[in-house]
Amino acid sequence: MDMYKSDKVEFFLDNDDTAKSYEERGMRRAASESSAYDQGIQALASINRVQQIDAITEYNRLKEYLYTFVVSKKVVTEEDIT
Repeated sequence: MDMYKSDKVEFFLDNDDTAKSYEERGMRRAASESSAYDQGIQALASINRVQQIDAITEYNRLKEYLYTFVVSKKVVTEEDIT
């Protein structure tokens, strides 16, 4: 330890300063910061093709329904959704 300290390279022994630790932190950060789009794609990838088509069809229907509120400048309420 004295040799590392005298050469000012004691960071070599720091487990939090390894390539592996930086890779793991980066992967955790990327997973936690994924966009809504990325999360949606991951969700779609986890279901079968029939369920994917159903989900996309219902999404498009909901999008069209909500667009009517945009056009009429009406606030969407919980009752409108249910």
